[in-house]
Amino acid sequence: MLELIRRHKGIFSIIFVLACAGLIVSMFGSPGGGGGGGTSPFMGSEVIASVEGQDVQTRELVQRLNQEMQRMEGFMQTQLENAKSPEQERMMRQIMMQQVSARNILQRLIYQNFAYSTALDLGIYASPESIRNEIKKYPQFQKDGRFDPLLYKQMVSRPALFEADLKKQVAIDTLRKAFEFGLRPVSKGEVSDQAWLNRSFTFETFEISADNIKAAKNPTAQQLEAFEKEADSPARLQAYYNKNISKYRQDEQVRANHILVKTGSKKNLSDIIKEIKDGTISFEDAAKKYSEDASNAGKGGDLGFFKKGMMVPEFEKVAFSLKNKGDLSGIVKTQFGEHVIQFVEKKAASERTLEDVKAEILPEAWKETQTTDKLQELLSSWTELAKGPSAKALKKYDLKWTAAQPWKPSSTFFPPVGDVETHLPDLLSMSKEKSFIGKAIQKGNAYVFVRLSKVEEAPDESVTVADTKVSQAYEFYFKQRYDQAEKAKRINIKEDKLAQIQSAIQQQTR
Repeated sequence: MLELIRRHKGIFSIIFVLACAGLIVSMFGSPGGGGGGGTSPFMGSEVIASVEGQDVQTRELVQRLNQEMQRMEGFMQTQLENAKSPEQERMMRQIMMQQVSARNILQRLIYQNFAYSTALDLGIYASPESIRNEIKKYPQFQKDGRFDPLLYKQMVSRPALFEADLKKQVAIDTLRKAFEFGLRPVSKGEVSDQAWLNRSFTFETFEISADNIKAAKNPTAQQLEAFEKEADSPARLQAYYNKNISKYRQDEQVRANHILVKTGSKKNLSDIIKEIKDGTISFEDAAKKYSEDASNAGKGGDLGFFKKGMMVPEFEKVAFSLKNKGDLSGIVKTQFGEHVIQFVEKKAASERTLEDVKAEILPEAWKETQTTDKLQELLSSWTELAKGPSAKALKKYDLKWTAAQPWKPSSTFFPPVGDVETHLPDLLSMSKEKSFIGKAIQKGNAYVFVRLSKVEEAPDESVTVADTKVSQAYEFYFKQRYDQAEKAKRINIKEDKLAQIQSAIQQQTR
């Protein structure tokens, strides 16, 4: 399959485009403007879904499938003009069939019928005259710039179905226009607010942490003595100890020897264990003679000390269960083969307290203190500058101002800083006159400085604001009403019939 994809990379790119565009293949009779007829067992008037009294028939679903097929066929022929290969076309058709989803197309029909039902409930209808006017607007039905009835009859094989569909669409469009009529006017305040949110800020930033500060030299005895007497010394020592607790804590450990006989080996581990127990050979010599673990056989099978989590679970469980020096396990099976384990010794878990390691950590805590104090000194001095630290000052710490990607107040995330919710007032307070906020923004163990490079005002947002306002209100209204209809079971799908159609599609892919 991978080789097939490599040979036909172009086709798979086409398939991706088609899938994204929703183009599909159908097997329900010949494609035609009215959905065909003839041989399909799904072309009847049987209801496959009902939406608040508006029925969706299998015929409508098949018609949509066939319409999609026509579009796909045209696209596919265009793509294969320069590569007419029967193998490529077969493969493309097969993959496209696998993209077919009768459920998705049915859902579109349900949404359309639901919108139409909503329009009817609100007293919005499409008159016969409005339907005729819409038909006359189609360029496909015009000749020399005027509507041609004969051309219409030639192109639309089932006018009743076409006009019924158009009747729904005109009513839905009228409902949409009603929303636009009431909501499209926007105030100056709405436009101003949207323009303000869509301003584009370009910032320069740099990040500094203790890692950028050169480590202090080892302290003298006098410096350590003075440090230990400082009022905050106990807290600093405790903080250093807590941060490095893993250095002073030791988990329970076991030391053991083992002999490994790999899976498929001709050696018999039971016979080796019998030799050891009979005293014919020592464990160490048996490991050197028989073990197939080359990494430690020469050392008598000595594995050294290990803690939990270092060995495979089956081996570890037995090794930690042995109690006395020289104890032997039975045969232990793992992914590597069969083992016999000899217990040597065990170290109990232990932890050195702060008092135990105080003398050891005192110099390290002092050096860390010097670094953090220097960092805080820098932060304090840099925040007092009108435009932040200069490039020369930053070079000493291998830092420089770097331009960030443009950011808008409508976004709550600014990559150099992260979530900007708590820092929004500071960022928005900057201007050409005040390009530096005089503040270091903490980000984990680091600090970020930000200064403004430029601000670009948004273009006129009146059209965008109006469109957004209408769309959001329209979608919110329909979602609320659709959820209520679903809850009240006024939207129903005949799953058995849908499954039959989907099954017919899937059979075509085999």
